[in-house]
Amino acid sequence: MKIVPRTALGKWSLVLICLFGLMLLLFFVMVNVFDQRGGEHLWSNLLLFLPMLIAALSAAASFVTGLISFFKERALLVFVSTIIGLLVTIYVVMEFAFPH
Repeated sequence: MKIVPRTALGKWSLVLICLFGLMLLLFFVMVNVFDQRGGEHLWSNLLLFLPMLIAALSAAASFVTGLISFFKERALLVFVSTIIGLLVTIYVVMEFAFPH
């Protein structure tokens, strides 16, 4: 088993999961440093909504590209990014299906 992917889809999976991490970091910086707060609705604060939307979409895309890539080549980093993408996708779907 290789560690680093060689196919384009495997590399895209890693890029997308890194984008997920960066958007999540940006969200927390905006909340803690710039004191941004949400409102009643999901889109009440656009500065907080956009990074989280991009993070969720990039994690889901990382899951899909990683899953396709994993059948073509077996790379450890693709496996890790696929698992993270799967967990985030399940979390987002469950949050929309069962809001609290």
